[in-house]
Formats: sequence, C-alpha cells, structure tokens
Amino acid sequence: MKKKYISLLFLLIFNLSFSQIVANYDSYQFCYSYSLSFEEYDILNNDNLNGNPVSIDNTITGTTGNVTLNIVYTYGIYNYNINPNGSISVSIDDSIYRPEVILKYQICDKLNPTNCDAATVTITVTAEAIVAEDDKFIDIDGANGNPNAGNV
Repeated sequence: MKKKYISLLFLLIFNLSFSQIVANYDSYQFCYSYSLSFEEYDILNNDNLNGNPVSIDNTITGTTGNVTLNIVYTYGIYNYNINPNGSISVSIDDSIYRPEVILKYQICDKLNPTNCDAATVTITVTAEAIVAEDDKFIDIDGANGNPNAGNV
C-alpha cells in the first residue's frame, strides 16, 4: 500500500512540475488613421499549456480559463485593455510616430502560478493611404472667376 502512495505522489509531482506552458511571439499590423486609433488583437491564439489552447477567466460568459494574463511592458502604446475573451485592445500613442510598438505579456498556469512564460507582441504601424481625388467644377466663368466655385 505504501508503494502505491509513493508512486501516486511521484506521478502527481512529476505532472505538476513539468507542465509545459508556451507563450509565442505575435506580430500584427496597425494602419493608423485619425478615425481609428483602437485595435483588438487575439494574442493568446497561438499559446498553449501542455499542448492545449490557453484561455483566461471570462467574466461575461462565466467560463473558467487555465492561465492568468499580465502585461509586463509596453512601448509606444497609449492605452490597453485586456478583454474578457483574452484579446488585447490597444491604442497607439499618436503624439509621437513610431514605426513599431511593443507589448510584452506573461501567461502563468493557474494550477501552478510559478510556471510562466512571456512573449512579445510587435505591432508595425503604417499610415493610412492618402487618396487624392479629382475635383470637377462646372459653370465657371473664365473671365470673371467665381469665389464660390468649390473647395479643393
């Protein structure tokens, strides 16, 4: 009987101490425009715990996740929010243009909180394309002009 308890204890300790958590690096593009300064990214979609997808507790649906998510560092990000589904909404700091912004996060196993891994999210910022469109004005007197002909 003693041998069974020792074997079970060894198996339990072995499983807890060797659960593998992997946070993978992410790369996204953000097209900055004055009308859109918030974007949402699913940063957990390529991370796993023991080969299974990771998730955090979702307060809206009531589902329980298997990891905790913490933001460790940001560069060039004005504001961020961890959404109930585990995605991150970020707002780019538009006071200074940066071609890249960075967010570093850490996920930890809820059953073994010291079992953690971190990854970096790199967001390449591009500017919204400027589109020049032809303007057409009709009924303009070439000799006298028209101060209200239109706005270019």
